[in-house]
Amino acid sequence: MRRGLWKALPKALLFALAACSAAATPVDCGLGVSDVTSLGSEGCIVGNLTFRDFDVNTVGNLTSTVVGIANGSLGTGISGNVVNLVFQFNPGFAGAAETGDLLLSYEVVGGIGGVDNSFQATPETNGGNVVITEIVCDQPFTGPACLGKTLANYQSTSLGAAAYNSALFPWTDPAFIKKDISFNNATMSEFTNGQLVPEPMTLSLIGIGLLGMGMFGPKRHSSHPAEAVRVGRGAVGKMLRCSVLPELLHGARFRLDHDR
Repeated sequence: MRRGLWKALPKALLFALAACSAAATPVDCGLGVSDVTSLGSEGCIVGNLTFRDFDVNTVGNLTSTVVGIANGSLGTGISGNVVNLVFQFNPGFAGAAETGDLLLSYEVVGGIGGVDNSFQATPETNGGNVVITEIVCDQPFTGPACLGKTLANYQSTSLGAAAYNSALFPWTDPAFIKKDISFNNATMSEFTNGQLVPEPMTLSLIGIGLLGMGMFGPKRHSSHPAEAVRVGRGAVGKMLRCSVLPELLHGARFRLDHDR
């Protein structure tokens, strides 16, 4: 019976992956996005990460209030174990001296363990500065406040030269990011935001281990099928976010226990 289960499992997994692909249609961030707020809840993807639910607000008299994502040829993409988004102001600022704040927030799905901000295009400061204050929360923000656990709260400041800063935290999925980009008699065209992700081999080993625990863990007797295996909770649920795959694995494990 176990041999029959293993023969059927590849087809079930392929069906589950096809169903997942049909259910979600995020665009490729690397193709470029003119306005991040147009992405909605589907968002855009780079590697295993999905960026979604962007929100942009401004305080002060900034001449550019639209944020976009540059295409892959300009830096958006994967570099080692860092997923980079190059944010651009679209259209660019009209003046060389701006004063005000641009507030950018979004959700990152797929698991990250750190963030950074860098000014790859040197800001024009005219004696002022550009400051990016970034807060990362493990829960959605309520207004400006993180009511969950604050994973990071740091600043990157440019006085007219290249600048960089970063923060590390435990691997979290999903993560919620809020940036306050403050212009003080200054302007800039773009900046890069990096997200630290696990190495691909690490993810593969974690996934194999979790699936093994689900398929061959201690036998549990229950009169209700829903308690035969607890796929979709805790760490396993975070690894297998599509609802179809846990259902199939659940049914497979239940049949294995039932036929012993």
